[in-house]
Amino acid sequence: MVNIDLKSVKRIAVIDKDKCRPDRCNHECKSFCPVERTGKEIITIDKKAKINEILCVGCGICAKKCPFGAITIINLTQETGKLVHQYDENGFRLFNLPVIKKGAIVGLIGRNGTGKTTTLNILTGVTKPNLGRFNEDVKWKEIIETFRGNEIQAYLEELSKNNIRTSYKIQRVDLIRKKYKGKKVKELLCDVNSEIIKDLELDILMERNVEDLSGGELQKMAIAKSINKDADFYFIDEPTSYLDIKNRMDVAKIIRKRLKDKSVVVVEHDLVILDYLSDFVHIMHGYPGAYGVVSNIYHAKRGINNYILGYIKEENIRFRDYEIEFTYIKESKQTKEKLLYIPRLRKTYNNSFRLEIEECEIFKGEVIGILGKNGLGKTTFIKILAGLEKDDENLLEINMKIGYKPQYIDIEYDGTVENFFIENIKMNEEIKNHLIKPLEIERIMHKNINRLSGGELQKIAIVYALSREGEIYLLDEPSAYLDIEERLRLGKILRRYAEQLNTTLLVVDHDLLFLSSVSDRVMLFDGISGVNGYAYTPRHFKEAINMFLKSVGITMRSDDETKRPRINKEGSQKDIEMKSKGIYFE
Repeated sequence: MVNIDLKSVKRIAVIDKDKCRPDRCNHECKSFCPVERTGKEIITIDKKAKINEILCVGCGICAKKCPFGAITIINLTQETGKLVHQYDENGFRLFNLPVIKKGAIVGLIGRNGTGKTTTLNILTGVTKPNLGRFNEDVKWKEIIETFRGNEIQAYLEELSKNNIRTSYKIQRVDLIRKKYKGKKVKELLCDVNSEIIKDLELDILMERNVEDLSGGELQKMAIAKSINKDADFYFIDEPTSYLDIKNRMDVAKIIRKRLKDKSVVVVEHDLVILDYLSDFVHIMHGYPGAYGVVSNIYHAKRGINNYILGYIKEENIRFRDYEIEFTYIKESKQTKEKLLYIPRLRKTYNNSFRLEIEECEIFKGEVIGILGKNGLGKTTFIKILAGLEKDDENLLEINMKIGYKPQYIDIEYDGTVENFFIENIKMNEEIKNHLIKPLEIERIMHKNINRLSGGELQKIAIVYALSREGEIYLLDEPSAYLDIEERLRLGKILRRYAEQLNTTLLVVDHDLLFLSSVSDRVMLFDGISGVNGYAYTPRHFKEAINMFLKSVGITMRSDDETKRPRINKEGSQKDIEMKSKGIYFE
């Protein structure tokens, strides 16, 4: 039996097989390697390069010299644990597995690309762990023996016997629209408990065609199917994408209610909801695309705070050299030079939905967050500004260049990211330095657009929108599928566009942490979902968020250690105290 851990693996050499092109280079990785120059063969090149990790000294010269950026060398300086799975030689690997607790919800939090999906695939039986021996069919007996004494051992034993009944809610709910085009909602939900349908407010959608559903409606439909299934273990991947804060809370409550005696694993990037939903948390850290490590299990508050701090004190592991800070824009840096006047507008759809927008002014160099429940006309408003829709009286005339990122991303292009950019944007140093690099798009330039993840597609769409020549940029739900650190970087990019380039942005989003970090002012939407919407003139973030939280009956406080916003439990002493004072966000 081979059990590989940090004691035998000192470094990781990862080669991106799609990027590695030995037929188009001078084999710089081999010719510049200091170990190769001593006469030892450490790098072999056939169709692709291969690096012997045992002989590698970790200098990183090969990574710097590779003309295609195909090599990543990582020196491991802290213990990672058991090597669970490796895809191929010099490929991504996963260390450790999470604990699955009976009657508890366990959250997974971490960067995209650190193995959350790989972990779910292993736990659901889609992928059989190979203990790092990627070219072997490792026997289940050996796999189980490797985890002897761990809480996950019993689960793996049952999984090996096909005795595990699982339910898996996928991440990319937008794909449901294409897969079930032409079908009605009632056809897909015909076997779902009527109470679940009612709790998720899906009963009013039963006669709708699946392709006509919004992202939030698709999300709730996928959740309904998942939690209705008679299973022992439930795996829920990003249940809040496209949902507003009210629906996120409702979904969290429904999951806790319906699955209270079950074992649940949830992947979620919204820290506010993850904190509210989870009993325990595992941190997933490592190097995106190279390796991922599942931490020990912690109570939700402790685990999330450790993630924010970038340091797991209990394991003496620092996985990030900075702390995540939570702030809101206290004083707007906008120029006060008016960019756009919006008169009072109305938009109606066959007398079935009515949107009214208050008269307001938008200034140069500001970021306006747009917040409100789903179905109140936020996307409609953005489309009116983008010129894709007209208000009833055709009052709004915008004679300026606009960059627009739609809510749902559907890039019809059969080719690489690099070729897509070459054909569609004017690439320059400004775009490279302020968009491509901070969003870490360089490492996916070689990928085909059709093979990108939801988060990768989101970043491509953001770059496409922000690279357009414009005086105003409209971004509809740009944080969907991005991890918390990607959202922070995006927030800095948007602030830079506003402050340094004196550019105006309107951003629709449901992540309160993200909106608080970018918004000078917030435009709040109120009303009855699907019936009528009312947009208030933009106001300061704290004033707007208090109005919004009051409308949905939620109070939020700051964590005493990290200052992150936390939702108060309904009816708690803090909740009652804040509501009595008329304060919903502090």
